[in-house]
Amino acid sequence: MPISHPEPIRYATSVGEQRSFDLADGSVMTLNTDTEAEISFTSTRRYVRLVHGQALFEVEKGQRPFIVEASRSQTTALGTVFDVYAKVGSVEVTLIEGSVGVVPVQAEPEYWDWIRPVSRNGAAGRTLVPGERLVIREDGLESVSEINPSEAGLWRSGTVWLDNMALADVVTELNRYARVRVRIDDPDIGAERLSGGFRVGEEEEFVGSLVMMFALEAERVGNEVVLSRGPGAE
Repeated sequence: MPISHPEPIRYATSVGEQRSFDLADGSVMTLNTDTEAEISFTSTRRYVRLVHGQALFEVEKGQRPFIVEASRSQTTALGTVFDVYAKVGSVEVTLIEGSVGVVPVQAEPEYWDWIRPVSRNGAAGRTLVPGERLVIREDGLESVSEINPSEAGLWRSGTVWLDNMALADVVTELNRYARVRVRIDDPDIGAERLSGGFRVGEEEEFVGSLVMMFALEAERVGNEVVLSRGPGAE
């Protein structure tokens, strides 16, 4: 007889929405804006597939490993707190508490395969310590940086923290939460850098702050706001 595997349970949030879910094992999964995840627990493993978006996991300790697959990565933990962000072209794994092992995988699955091994390519992977963020790019390149663990989960309280981020990346982050998109066509504006934060639901006010801070003009074009220097800018 073929082995029976449970049908995955789908969780999702809409643009601007953040929700926490109590899982069957006592773990808590918090989904950020515009995020989708699928979960299936078996007698030997606890599986999560992060289809897209960002999720923070507070894992209940247990004998079964807790495995999160996102893009081209698998993160395994027994009891810990970590954040996984599946971006376009890369995935970020940030450890807040405990310890996790992260291995790259060769390609995203065409379907949710619950019985594949923890690592499909035999890679040794990395073990992260609290305050480390691992980025795995689509081309396989990896980098590790140090972050403030207390800032990594700030988005759960509705605050998005920006640490010396290029304005082009700030806009990308802002657009995750806003239904009216912001666009910068000028690369010089996009290269400006910013540290600080904004509150979810207050994206319009934040754009107003950017306009004042960098002496920009904002023009509504359809469902977008285009930021530019204006005719009198040097």
